[in-house]
Amino acid sequence: MPTRRDGKLTRRRLFWLTAGAAAVSCSTNDDGGPGTSGQGVDAKTPNERSLVLRFHDRTVAPDTLDPARGMGVPLGYDSLIYEAPDGSLQPQIAEEWGYVGDGNETFEIRLRSGLSFTDGEPVNAEAVKVNIDYRLDPAAGSQSAAFLGSVTDVELVDDLTLRVHVSEPDPLMPAIFTQHWGGPGILISPAALEDPGVLATGTFGVGRYMIDPGRTVMGDHYTWIPDPNYWDQDAIFWDEIVIHHMPELSAALAALQSGQIDLMRADATIIEAGQAAGFAVEGPGMPIVQGFALIDRDGETEPALGDVRVRQGLNYAIDREKIARALFGDLGMPTDQMSAPSRSGWNDEPFYPYDPDRAAQLFAEAGYGEGFSFRVRIPPDDAFTRLTEAVADDLRKVGVELQVDAVPGNQFDQGDGSTNREYGAILMGWGIHPPFRMGRSWWLPNSPNNAFGTVDEQLVELDEELAIADAEVQEELDQRIISRVAELAWFLPIVIFGEAVLYDDQVVNLPWTDFASFPWPTEFRPAVE
Repeated sequence: MPTRRDGKLTRRRLFWLTAGAAAVSCSTNDDGGPGTSGQGVDAKTPNERSLVLRFHDRTVAPDTLDPARGMGVPLGYDSLIYEAPDGSLQPQIAEEWGYVGDGNETFEIRLRSGLSFTDGEPVNAEAVKVNIDYRLDPAAGSQSAAFLGSVTDVELVDDLTLRVHVSEPDPLMPAIFTQHWGGPGILISPAALEDPGVLATGTFGVGRYMIDPGRTVMGDHYTWIPDPNYWDQDAIFWDEIVIHHMPELSAALAALQSGQIDLMRADATIIEAGQAAGFAVEGPGMPIVQGFALIDRDGETEPALGDVRVRQGLNYAIDREKIARALFGDLGMPTDQMSAPSRSGWNDEPFYPYDPDRAAQLFAEAGYGEGFSFRVRIPPDDAFTRLTEAVADDLRKVGVELQVDAVPGNQFDQGDGSTNREYGAILMGWGIHPPFRMGRSWWLPNSPNNAFGTVDEQLVELDEELAIADAEVQEELDQRIISRVAELAWFLPIVIFGEAVLYDDQVVNLPWTDFASFPWPTEFRPAVE
């Protein structure tokens, strides 16, 4: 594969370029290695590096390994359908899948034969049904529950075949059974689901690797070792994978420079520094829209937000180009809509160009010419804090004060309806998906991020049309939905950006150089095999 030592990034979009520089500093613990719990990261010899991968994932660590809770654990859990980094859907546990009959109301899955979970339980159609039931159980806290709300029955055709019946057409059923959203495509052993508490610290799936509890410190680092009984041994590339979560990206870059890790997730604040240090870079991948969801759309907690003119005024008040340039460099793109270029529903013309005078006029028309304030909930991540401060500065110029409440990262849940109802807005960081899927997360009445259950009949009708639409009219409906969401101003989108990876290309090979989503750790391969 081509290396990236020339200072250039792979570009899937014209706006994906290189990022701004960042100063590099590192805090160390007693043994000289970066970390948060006194656990150092040991440097490795060249021979070890071909077999052991050490990878910095995110600055906020998961507090559970339960894949239904949204933790992406592809190392330990295969999915029925695998979404590859290029966006294609490929067989994994399932060999075949597709709709039966017309109307997108019956979805059939045929499983690969001869598979078993790490605890010896067989992988069969009944196991898939048990996993669907688990995701639908409110106690599981699954992010995918909203996507399964229309399931009426799971029919077991034979030991390896099942049919999922839904009450209303769903054209995106294959996506539910991939590795995303903590959904039922990520199969968990039915025996483990009888005591779900074991999922927090153990792995009970069909996967290339298993967690090694004795060498794992929750919240700091997670050690994965190969499953000797995995069905495709050729897909296991490492003798060991250690995933680290360091408190700052600068600490991760220092660990990469010292040879203590081999690869790290990276954003705009760190990429140029990593390139200057001689590391390869790939990405960015799947675009993420970051901003705020104005969730109190009826003004129950924050009366001002119940007026569409106020919400529209907030959108006019933000200088998105300035913020995107300052915080994301050329790795980000300003946006005022819930889509991205070349993605479903994108509109080329902006909805809310920067116009603080128009914002002030709308506030005055709504009876808030003297100003107002509202509460917003965010996780205490540095990047989120910087974005919130930048937005707050712009709003302050038009008489709006943000009352910011930062909650611990592992307690922040975009879909935490009971807690979010105390706020007017929450921070939003969400990968761009087709509007039919995003509606079930963000703007339909029962979506988990629509904390107050606000209903817009026009959006509901458009969604119903989209559910049964032919391919040739889907894009028109997608655009109408995105336009309607923008008109309602239920969101305050600020920037689209993507994640990249910095890595030592003498140790790691990335076969995907133009990925549509962030490559899963299962795709990282030794540079010399």
